[in-house]
Amino acid sequence: MRKPLIFAILLSFLLGTGSISAFERAPKVIEAVDSVRHNFQRIKTIQGKIKRKLSLNEQSEESEGFFVQEVPHKVNLEYTTAPRQKVITDGQTLWIYSFEQKEVVRFDNLTKEELTTMQRFDFNYLLDQLMDSPEYQLEVFSQAGSEVVLAATPSKVNPLVSRILIKIDTEHGKITAYETFTASDDLTNQIKLEEYREYEGDIYYPSRVVVKSILGPAQIMTQVAQFQRLSFNQQIDSSNFQFSVPAEVKVITRAQLQERLQSQQR
Repeated sequence: MRKPLIFAILLSFLLGTGSISAFERAPKVIEAVDSVRHNFQRIKTIQGKIKRKLSLNEQSEESEGFFVQEVPHKVNLEYTTAPRQKVITDGQTLWIYSFEQKEVVRFDNLTKEELTTMQRFDFNYLLDQLMDSPEYQLEVFSQAGSEVVLAATPSKVNPLVSRILIKIDTEHGKITAYETFTASDDLTNQIKLEEYREYEGDIYYPSRVVVKSILGPAQIMTQVAQFQRLSFNQQIDSSNFQFSVPAEVKVITRAQLQERLQSQQR
């Protein structure tokens, strides 16, 4: 694999945000979403270990590390085995540091949209970016007992996204799957949250998350993340969300990164 890929980016779906209020959604939709929010809103802080396996067709890489989050937007994620990476944000600035490349990308003045779609370990963001967006209509797609499937469809024609299906266990407030489809009804992204466990404080949390992204006819990227030694609602020092640039490390701004990506596409 040419370059390490970052967990925070893989779990980010830039679906847009807006200013629609929850009361404008159908009651059954609100009921399903509230079951998830009530579960994850019990989490004020979370920390633990993470094992990740990232595969692209026949290539794969594995790494281990730890993460800390103060809900909602303060995150520290570090992979301590090669390829070493660190992602830190205090809710205003985001740093993505590659140890081997000796480069850190800095995103200043994070927007509301970026904060809403940023990968977080409370997983509320998967629903927030749809509930708070006037660009998507939400309805109940199907229901069987306590399992509800919500369908989010774009308000305007979108060739990249025709619908998003979110599977929810309303009894315990679990998101079990999040699937994105194109206009031709092809699956392009899938997130599965598996092996939920119950923790103190009536918190249900997945031990395993599988992300599959279909990049092309023969390009499938799969990421499996295993969470271990989780603890919730413990005091976390604010220094966990501060970053000091090491000596001899190059800082790349948002604009410089965009220029680099554009040049690579030429």
